[in-house]
Amino acid sequence: MEIKTKIIISMGTGGVGKTTISGVLGCKLYSKGHKILLLTLDPSKSLMSLFKAKKQREVVLSHKESELEVCCVDAKTSFDNFLNTVSAGSSEKLLNNKLFSLLRGRLSGAQEFTSLNQLYSEFKKNKYDYIILDTPPLQNSKDFITSPQKLEALFNKSFVKWMSSEKKAGPIKKILSGGLATAISALSKITGKEFFKELKDFFLATSSIGDKIINRAQEVRQLLDSEATSYALVTGGDSQHIEQAEREIKSLKEMGVSLSLIYFNRVGEPESLKNQAQKTELEESFTLLFKNRGDRVESFKKRLSDNLKVVTISERDKPVNTIDELIDMASSLTT
Repeated sequence: MEIKTKIIISMGTGGVGKTTISGVLGCKLYSKGHKILLLTLDPSKSLMSLFKAKKQREVVLSHKESELEVCCVDAKTSFDNFLNTVSAGSSEKLLNNKLFSLLRGRLSGAQEFTSLNQLYSEFKKNKYDYIILDTPPLQNSKDFITSPQKLEALFNKSFVKWMSSEKKAGPIKKILSGGLATAISALSKITGKEFFKELKDFFLATSSIGDKIINRAQEVRQLLDSEATSYALVTGGDSQHIEQAEREIKSLKEMGVSLSLIYFNRVGEPESLKNQAQKTELEESFTLLFKNRGDRVESFKKRLSDNLKVVTISERDKPVNTIDELIDMASSLTT
């Protein structure tokens, strides 16, 4: 199956091999003569380790016109640079604000939006044939997909104006939740009487750049909804993974997002077990385990849309830890 979109967003919960599959997909497209960018926001830098990348951004494979580049998005630096860009270099007051310092790492949707904003910027460069975004492990993709709306809501002009009024100091905490409420609570303890001043300064500083932030959030949202973007879900064949996949598909459908691909990882037997003529009792139990996984996937496929491509991937005899192993796995991958 030929991937027809320029952007592939790879999603999945932790422990299903999502990062490995993202890397394998990148290698597969690279082998077809394309220029690929692999983006990740993972703080553990699993993708970078997989490709043995020593820099934050590095070309790891190159041959003639083909190129595979990996990039780990630093959420804090990238978000600060984004604010500096939309404020035309005058973001110092906001960056020095005590509330913003506390809020930076706790703002609901900010880290997710950072990677999506980077995705948007790379897309606009028109340098790559494909961009693969390896998302952080998520229990619900809604948190990731809706991050532009969350940021848009925070910097909404009428809301900022309302928050900047001293008359509204009383109910502030009542209308806030998540990271913002936590940051404000921490700020109140740290600064005492200066609490409201810092809060007001924060919203006054953001009011001047609110429209630009909202515009970028809308542009990012439009890119996510466009025909240039497709979504791939990586999961496993165990019963809990099937249940998680069903929830994710339902959640995405409620947001108007359609999956294009599902990768069921570690479903089939590894080659060493498959080729065993005589198996021990333990090996027979593993064979049954993989058979049950395959049966679950086949049953699940019957409940899916005909437009959704499903790819099953067998267990490997050993973990994929090198670029050569990624390329070898890519050679047998059906995209």
